[in-house]
Amino acid sequence: MAGPLLTRRQLGKRLRRLREHANLSTYDVERSGRIKSRRTLNRIENGQPTSMPFTVIGGLARLYGADTAVTSELERMYRAADEPGWYEEYGQGVREGFGLFAEMEQTADRLLIFDPGLVTGLCQTDSYATALYRQHPLSDKGSIDVARSFRQRRQRDYWDRVGKHAGATTIVLGEAALLRPVGGPEVLAAQRDRLTKLGRLPQVDLRVLPLARGDHPAPDSGPFTILEFDDSLDPDVVYLESLDGCRYVEVASAVAAYREVLNVIRDHAIPVEEFPGGYFPVAQVDP
Repeated sequence: MAGPLLTRRQLGKRLRRLREHANLSTYDVERSGRIKSRRTLNRIENGQPTSMPFTVIGGLARLYGADTAVTSELERMYRAADEPGWYEEYGQGVREGFGLFAEMEQTADRLLIFDPGLVTGLCQTDSYATALYRQHPLSDKGSIDVARSFRQRRQRDYWDRVGKHAGATTIVLGEAALLRPVGGPEVLAAQRDRLTKLGRLPQVDLRVLPLARGDHPAPDSGPFTILEFDDSLDPDVVYLESLDGCRYVEVASAVAAYREVLNVIRDHAIPVEEFPGGYFPVAQVDP
């Protein structure tokens, strides 16, 4: 079920489609008096929050020639978009801008992930994730506990859904991610078991890109996730994350380019259970 941010996004796209089908420009809508300004209309159509009366949605729907059933559905979506998202209870444990991704992740028909440097979040054990959180310069026990709780909920909901064959998942990890001694040998051993189990799920294709394959098309790429949707109201999206925030790429040609890169990387990668040396080499520790 779509959360409030995704619902707002869907509502905006549906309203834009109705407006364009009615051959109305944003200027025409503003001149009709059904909306305060074109800026407000643009915010609605782009899925951004706005403060406006509930009746505006019905007025726009009628202006666009929508029937009663469609109008009622749009009004329902507008009300649902004001409900709190499940992730909001975690407060600062969810980085700014990540809420929309958390919603889309749980509703996408297919997820394609590339992470060259770390085991991706959906696959991390609690110990592995905690070791990473502890390295953050601003982390403390309280913030770590909240972040852990959020990640556990996110993982549980996602893998429960995949286990019911509700979504397909392709994950390619760089070998460097498997060589980095996050948390020490015992943590890595548990992480190995976790990856093994996930790789056996029928809906999961989990692979490792060997360092020896330096000729792949994204040698300098950071992690990215492609979220694919069968519903035309939810176009495919690429999610990118960096130190200063996150970004969503929705331009179809750009999404297609990321998909092509991931497909080539996947062809260069090895199924996780076939990776040499147990695919998770654990460094020897001096006694």
